[in-house]
Amino acid sequence: MTGTTPSSRQAKVLAAIDQFGVWDGKIQLWMETEKNGTVTARTAAIDYSTHVKPFVGKLKISHIAADRPAMTYPGNGKARLLSKPINDRYYFIYAGKLETSNAMRGLDCTSFPMVLLSIKQLAAPGYGKQVCDACGAAKCDLEQVKGTVLAKKFKDDEIPNGLYILFSEGHVLLDNSDINTLYEFNYGGFRATPAAQRPLHAPRDLWWMRKLNESYRPLFA
Repeated sequence: MTGTTPSSRQAKVLAAIDQFGVWDGKIQLWMETEKNGTVTARTAAIDYSTHVKPFVGKLKISHIAADRPAMTYPGNGKARLLSKPINDRYYFIYAGKLETSNAMRGLDCTSFPMVLLSIKQLAAPGYGKQVCDACGAAKCDLEQVKGTVLAKKFKDDEIPNGLYILFSEGHVLLDNSDINTLYEFNYGGFRATPAAQRPLHAPRDLWWMRKLNESYRPLFA
């Protein structure tokens, strides 16, 4: 396309690949030149690795949970994120590049709240505290709580109504205390678990909970 750049033609290229439904696969690409509607030159075809199926839902928990194929859990230290909306869908990216492996089409415990809460990047070291800082989650007298103490609060449904980020030195979850339910990405992918049934194991047996602003509530639908 004369006068275009890879960035300016990205949406059209992605739309063409999506139209064929060839995700995590190989297609052939080439370039042509035309004059007065007639092809005057054509490059040799190359094999191109296509991106994984984009996410076409809304950024809310119910849509992430219902995504098919189900999002995977790439694992700690390999957080996939979602692109800005392109063609009314979101593309999985890692280190700024489109993800091309279905095994990595998913989120981990940190990128899940980043995607849901529209956090573009985290300050180092990029753990639960930095997620809270990035979205303004407020302290609520639940700092460095032992797992057994917090588990009892969940069992007795003692956490005040609201939306929370729950984190340890090794994991991050979201909590909707109104329905006493925890949400996370872990081995097996997305999980929604009654908080009273979720074992709370953590390094040093310490957990933190911080409260989200109510403006985030539509995302928990």
